[in-house]
Amino acid sequence: MKRIWIVMAMVLVVCSANLASAAVYNMYESFTNSDGTLTWGADPSLLVPTSSDFTAPLTWSATFNTIGLHYFGVFVDPEIDELLNTYYNEKGSAQGTLAAGQSWQIGDPVADNTVSPNIYDLASRGTLTNSDLNGGIANDVALALGWNFNLGANQTATLSFTLSDILPTSGFFLHQYDPGISPEGVQVSDPASLYFYSTLLIEDTGGNTPVPEPSTIVLLGTALAGLGLYARKRKNV
Repeated sequence: MKRIWIVMAMVLVVCSANLASAAVYNMYESFTNSDGTLTWGADPSLLVPTSSDFTAPLTWSATFNTIGLHYFGVFVDPEIDELLNTYYNEKGSAQGTLAAGQSWQIGDPVADNTVSPNIYDLASRGTLTNSDLNGGIANDVALALGWNFNLGANQTATLSFTLSDILPTSGFFLHQYDPGISPEGVQVSDPASLYFYSTLLIEDTGGNTPVPEPSTIVLLGTALAGLGLYARKRKNV
């Protein structure tokens, strides 16, 4: 009986450790920028925007099919274990190679007025500068990704953005890292990460005259030749 209680106690300890190690993700604010039109994920009229816990992954998507130049971007200000170790102990980094037309930004969304323009301004304008405004120093971290692209006739662009706690295996992405250390230097939670990445797919959607397959052309030519011979025979009769 004693051995059973020891085993049960060990199971409870392991379960408690797993629960404690699960990071809590909170979105302070977010918005999309579609050709200069901002759509908010939190109420910008509030002095302190609405915060909400979320479970990763979060996704955003958009589709364009009008001819011309376009911009679409997503700004996010997520916090990792904010209640345990604050929101200004995190770092951001960019990894991978940018695709043509892709842009990014890392920075403190407010920056205490020490950086102008800050990431908030740049994401709102759609003018990301492919840089970390925090300089790799621990701070409040916000992330932004954007795409500039040009559509021709009969083309459709499909964009997808993902904020995940799973490391991407390829492509360009932004990394937000929380070491789990409090301002007093105490390890109060496990290190945790978020990854922000996006894709752009441009496809032709039709409208052009189909080109016949070679076999179709041969059959069509044979049929026309047959009609010509038939017409000649009728004329000779």
